[in-house]
Amino acid sequence: MERLRICLVSPYALQKPLEALGHEVLALHPKPGILDIAAELARKRFAPDLLVQVETLGPRVVLTGLPALRCPKLFWSVDTHLNLFWHRHYIRLFDGALTTQPHLVEELAAQGVPAFWLPWHGLERAWRPWGSRDLGVHFIGRMTEHRPARTWMIQHLTARFDASHQADLSYADMLDTYDRARIAPNEAICGEINFRLFETASCGCAAVTPDTGPGLAELFAPEREMLVFTDVLELDERIGFLLRNPTKAERMARAGWERVQICHLPQHRAARLLELAAGLPAGTREPGRDEEAMALTLHTLARDGILNLRADVLNALLAPLEQTPAVLQARFQLAAEHLGPAAVRALAGIVLAKAGAVEPEVLCAGSMAAEFLGEHELALSLWHRRLLDMGKQDAARLPKSPDPAGLAKAWAAELTRLGHCMEPGFRFALERHTPSTAHHCLLLALKHDVRDLEATRNLEMLLGRERGTEASRLSLLSHLCLHQPRDWRLGLRLALLNLKVHRHGPGLEELCAAQAAARSQGSEDRFLRMLAGLDSSGRALKLLLTAQAAGSRELQGNKADCF
Repeated sequence: MERLRICLVSPYALQKPLEALGHEVLALHPKPGILDIAAELARKRFAPDLLVQVETLGPRVVLTGLPALRCPKLFWSVDTHLNLFWHRHYIRLFDGALTTQPHLVEELAAQGVPAFWLPWHGLERAWRPWGSRDLGVHFIGRMTEHRPARTWMIQHLTARFDASHQADLSYADMLDTYDRARIAPNEAICGEINFRLFETASCGCAAVTPDTGPGLAELFAPEREMLVFTDVLELDERIGFLLRNPTKAERMARAGWERVQICHLPQHRAARLLELAAGLPAGTREPGRDEEAMALTLHTLARDGILNLRADVLNALLAPLEQTPAVLQARFQLAAEHLGPAAVRALAGIVLAKAGAVEPEVLCAGSMAAEFLGEHELALSLWHRRLLDMGKQDAARLPKSPDPAGLAKAWAAELTRLGHCMEPGFRFALERHTPSTAHHCLLLALKHDVRDLEATRNLEMLLGRERGTEASRLSLLSHLCLHQPRDWRLGLRLALLNLKVHRHGPGLEELCAAQAAARSQGSEDRFLRMLAGLDSSGRALKLLLTAQAAGSRELQGNKADCF
């Protein structure tokens, strides 16, 4: 292979493997913020044949000057599931994008950039036989109010299997601790394939991990190199099996460890990265594309609070650009949140004066910007433009002049229909941000009236489409069940959701309550059919029958005590 000069920005563990392959590597570790990469490379007197930036979740780095580089440029999005809200703009500055999450490849490719799956990697570590390990079921990770499902899982495993738990270890101490553990249950914040899976397998633990869907089985063979679970009942089955069969458990752990050494080390990722870079098409840059991508990146990061940039600076970047839908959305947000009513009215005037149909996303951005500033009539005028663009027949189903809460719900319905549902990772706050997704609009509707059960139901259904929203859905479903106690369908869904987030006791209680409600309405057969449809494994039904049998035995015992 031709020897390459490679610039690595935030290199993680790629530098040494690339150098071992015979390439010259300049590894840069910039501070968080903005770095002019062209100027930095000129100072270093380094002309790369390839530039690779590896995203980091904490110290985010934005590279300017990328268009000045003549070499291929790759961006490895490591935490795509938490950063897609700005990566979808930033990757447009690169020639190719990589992501650790296979289900998000299409999302990145939709931005017009070749996108590929490049999983995270494990570590080269010696095998340690299980006979020398003094920890059984062990989990390492912080329990915080932002991770309730993790807390419930650890509490359940501690009570059921005497699991141990640690947090805030150094990286080296974490790996050394996993070397002492036999069984390592995993938990994923957003249903992602995470670091912990590779770390525990690298250390020879028997990995028991959530079923995150596509891609997982390509990394580790289910049943042979790892075990997967979907809820607390299956988690119990999996860990119980491993504890009862230590020889088989160690054999599986060894197979997972061997898979890491054969397929999932940094050198394997480095080789694949070079293979993908070599296959990148020689693309041409569209005029204005790079300027738009950078302006939208900076606007989004400033809006989230990651970068500290003045509104006038951002406005100066956005205003001269071609006024695409994305740019107009950003300008409405900036105007409402920083520049004031006059700026929103001016933009709205431009949009309303446009000939032909206006993109609904732009109309929503303008309408919600006006509503954010208390200008309800202006907000309605942009909604009425949407009705006009749709035509009488299509618009007949929509409200004509809703109040502020109704307007938020109307836009939520439209954005849901168009697929603009959520913005994972973005720290949306009603007091600081204008809504831009169906999720945001429904939150606004509930701010107007927290008792709005329609908005609550729609929000719960919307969240059900996204990974990692179970804790929020639990609160919403509980609220609905409190106000509609006879709706056994809601109760059944609440029961299964409790089980999914490791709340074994509450899950069983809600399951029994839903069955009792259905029975009282003569609908127990329908309840059982719905349960079978929602839980094809049959575990929830088995739990219910076991609880009923135990209750019957207890009742009989109490009767016997009376005589």
